[in-house]
Amino acid sequence: MGKNILILCFLMMLSAAWMVFRDSGEELEQLEARITHLEEIQDPEHQSLLLKKELTQREGQRIFIGVLLTFVSTGFVGIGLAIKLLPFLAQKMTNSIYDSDEKVKDDGSRKARALVAKGKWTAAIAAYRAMSQKNPLNRTPHVEIAKILREHFEDSDGALKTLQRALEGEFWSTEDTVFLLFRMIEIYDEDLQERDAAIILLKQIMERFPKSRHSVKARSMLHEWGIIQDNA
Repeated sequence: MGKNILILCFLMMLSAAWMVFRDSGEELEQLEARITHLEEIQDPEHQSLLLKKELTQREGQRIFIGVLLTFVSTGFVGIGLAIKLLPFLAQKMTNSIYDSDEKVKDDGSRKARALVAKGKWTAAIAAYRAMSQKNPLNRTPHVEIAKILREHFEDSDGALKTLQRALEGEFWSTEDTVFLLFRMIEIYDEDLQERDAAIILLKQIMERFPKSRHSVKARSMLHEWGIIQDNA
């Protein structure tokens, strides 16, 4: 209550200052009219010179006061907006964070990670599959299932098939497509010792995404393997 009264008093003072500023403009107009009149009658007592000097001084003062009032008014408006809007925006941001957090909780990832941490690999795979059904265009469940199959079941063939099914089942973005392809290349080369299959996928990446950083990475790998030369 007290804050509102203080704001109201300041607003009234600011309004009064603007009224005085407006009246000073009218006074300057009257002063200019007197100078014009004196010049028309050839100013026998040379009063116009003094009045012109006074006019210049008062105009300078008025400009300074106008700038000051504008600055103060802008600051007042900014403070008023901050007082009113910041709590509102803060509440919106808080709600957004909590809503986002709820979505993370609901997508099943926390449950799957908890099962992985406990070493319950089969249950974790089931949790990731359920997570994938909720959001088919989330690559994480497929990648994590493949990782579990490789590292804990020594099932590289199963990991590879998981990634293949993922690629064939959805319309992925470029980033997701290439990410899944590189994971397959890794399995072919490191686990299955099928470098020829890995080379085919690397060349596919170069053909499908010729001007991308993914093509550069694929070319670099092929160069390291001695498949292509620098000038190829």
